[in-house]
Amino acid sequence: MNATGTPVEAAARFDVFLCSAAADQVEKALRAGGLRVFRGNPFDDFEVGAAELAASRVLLADLPPGLGTEKVLAIRPEESLPELVERVRAAAFGNPGFPLLRTIHAELVARRAVLVRGPAGIGKTTVAEQYACLAGRVWRTGPFGHLDPDDFLPQFHLALATAAGTSGLALARLRMRLASRVDAAGERVLLLVDDVPAGLPPGVLNGVVLPSDRVRTLLTSRAARWPGATVEVPGLALEEGLRLLGLPDASFVARCDGHPMTLRATARHRAGAQPDTAPHAIREVLVRMSHPARELLRLGTVLAPAPIPLAVARAASDDTGFEAAVQELVSLGFATLTGEGLRLQGLAVEVAGGEFGEPAAERVAEAVLGALTGGGFGEQTGEGVLSELGDGASPGRVGEGSPAQNRAADALHHEPASGASPDRAGAAEDPSAVVGIGRTEVSSPPRPPTGDLPPSAHDTAARRHLLLHHARALADRCPTHRVALLRPLAAAHEAHGDPAAAGEIHAAILSTGEATSADFAAAARVELACGLDAEALGHARQALGSPEAAVIAAQALDGQGDYAEADRTFWATHRPTSGEERCRAAKARRLRGRPREAIALLEPALSGSASDALTLEYAWNLFQDGQHQRARDVAAGIEDCPDAELIQADADLVHHDAADLEKDYAHRYGVESARTLTASVHAGRALLARGHPREALAALAETERTVRRVLGDEHRLHHRVRHAMGLAHARLRAFDRQAELLETIREPQLRMLGRTHPETLETRLDLGLALALGGRGPLGRATGLVDDAARDAETAPGVSPGLAAKARAAKQVVRLPEPFVSALHALELLIWPRD
Repeated sequence: MNATGTPVEAAARFDVFLCSAAADQVEKALRAGGLRVFRGNPFDDFEVGAAELAASRVLLADLPPGLGTEKVLAIRPEESLPELVERVRAAAFGNPGFPLLRTIHAELVARRAVLVRGPAGIGKTTVAEQYACLAGRVWRTGPFGHLDPDDFLPQFHLALATAAGTSGLALARLRMRLASRVDAAGERVLLLVDDVPAGLPPGVLNGVVLPSDRVRTLLTSRAARWPGATVEVPGLALEEGLRLLGLPDASFVARCDGHPMTLRATARHRAGAQPDTAPHAIREVLVRMSHPARELLRLGTVLAPAPIPLAVARAASDDTGFEAAVQELVSLGFATLTGEGLRLQGLAVEVAGGEFGEPAAERVAEAVLGALTGGGFGEQTGEGVLSELGDGASPGRVGEGSPAQNRAADALHHEPASGASPDRAGAAEDPSAVVGIGRTEVSSPPRPPTGDLPPSAHDTAARRHLLLHHARALADRCPTHRVALLRPLAAAHEAHGDPAAAGEIHAAILSTGEATSADFAAAARVELACGLDAEALGHARQALGSPEAAVIAAQALDGQGDYAEADRTFWATHRPTSGEERCRAAKARRLRGRPREAIALLEPALSGSASDALTLEYAWNLFQDGQHQRARDVAAGIEDCPDAELIQADADLVHHDAADLEKDYAHRYGVESARTLTASVHAGRALLARGHPREALAALAETERTVRRVLGDEHRLHHRVRHAMGLAHARLRAFDRQAELLETIREPQLRMLGRTHPETLETRLDLGLALALGGRGPLGRATGLVDDAARDAETAPGVSPGLAAKARAAKQVVRLPEPFVSALHALELLIWPRD
């Protein structure tokens, strides 16, 4: 039964599939005109309407400007209801249209992600955006095709956070949080990833798919490869191509493979020889267009392939005739006006750059920087230019508006008069990519974004992100303003929880020789977040005069275990007041094995507005102080945080069997949740304790692969599972392999947990023993590692009797004469040979 209560037969056919959030009057008018209508609300469930969409001749929807085609029609604000009915009636003939939309929908019903692929200008983005207008909620990201493959995930991270209206989360945690929120809301969300670059390493695209069955991902690309479902976008069929060309020349349509841009550009210039490739056809049009329009198009050669705020475009080009130049580009299909600005067609930009070169980047950079620093981004939208072109009137609703206004609206909101593909505009994909990076929705009615930002702040963040995208493209072309363009981009990556990407940008800033003290301090801050303590310390000491340099230096010294120097540098003379300062100081005390002092320091800052970082630090200290249940309760209040889940699992493991918990967690939270993986590590160690090292090693190795993929190499659970694997190798007398594993986790554990944390102490002791028993390296290093760890075990509070006894025994073993230790190892191999 459809939205109006009409029963739907399996074999029913419809003239119109109407998808609009507010189309009661339109539906009544269409039915009164004798058209059969299926009223499909935006897809709250991807399976709803699948059969009806496939059995409809025309799709009528709330489409942004430039997305309408012969069979996919937009509801025009300036059109009267009788005019709309006649336009729909004229389109509703023949077989059901939009086969690509039907194919995409069928694939997304069956699986989480689909890649739409095809050559430049063929209509990939158009069909993806048309489909997105059918979805109830859309997160739009991209385009990314101009990026190096290594830059894709950091830029996607920025774009996804902006589109969803949140910030401050690493990509893995952001994906988890968004998925859980979608599941909790019971919504369906479409994630659009436009123009994925070619050459991505295997598995990268899997990282953009959110872990929720209620989220579908639609990707577009010219040449990206992946093992999932792929829908290829072909050229236009012969009949469609002939209509768009306007000439009875079937051989030409065949020669250009039905490429819509080639046909459309050729239709505009029919004199002389007909080029049979899109670039040649575009070039013929470019040489005849006005100078202001051509200069406006050339801006795209130095900017990102995303909408250009009109204030920036005006400031970067000749202001004289700006509105006329915009209208000319739109009418030629080389640009589209959006709510965010002017979207230039990618292939047309490439041809313009090759034919006429790039404009002076300095003026464009100054326009972008002016918008970034002055906050004046987006003062004039596409609707504003439309108003100027329409004698000052803005577009009205159906049946309203002056003739001048309607002519202007028709010029900028036109649908191709003839010959366009039923699925995509004849002008190719980019003119219809009406939304750039970070926009949540286009279809009405607007909804507040799902995330942490209010709608007004989200809109501001999205516009700023758009400017940052352009700043990044300009930074490589404008040495004069390179540092100024890179600084806000680095700050954005850091704010969105990607210190690695921010660190790469800061490295570029420092390499220019123009870095200030603030630049050195910012570089040190992100290096500290990446675990690069030595580099952070060096740059913090170069940040003369920066107020945060001293605390960064102290934190870097803490990460190296030099607590005395860290105290002299900062902690001994500083009294924390704010929540952030208390959190940093509490971590310093935890690393020194003084969790009770840290708890007392944090408790005055705890409130309903306490940050997740402060709350998590409080939970860590509670657990380290032996208050396991309180730590669990505190950690339970932190959303979608693997560290918080680890604390909860550790608290449960104090009283429950690891294997039983592993099964229970897997059933309740999934096999890849941090809770389940924590229990899996403990279950593996339990196997080892029962005398099954080979079975334990196999289980732990499988867990380690999952932890590394889900949580990353630097997560403390990855260190824990590698330590357990080292113990299994030791039971099998593979001390060299044990030492290799422990070498990789000793410094990270020292940085995250502190010198006297039980896990750090055990790693240091086991590494010294493995080096001694395996004969790897000088025995003096093994002795030093064990002695230092044993000394810390003697003086640190809260060390268990078992660990203290292990430290004493380790000191005796590594002091045996070296020949005796080697002989002992050889005897072990003879008596217990390895398989």
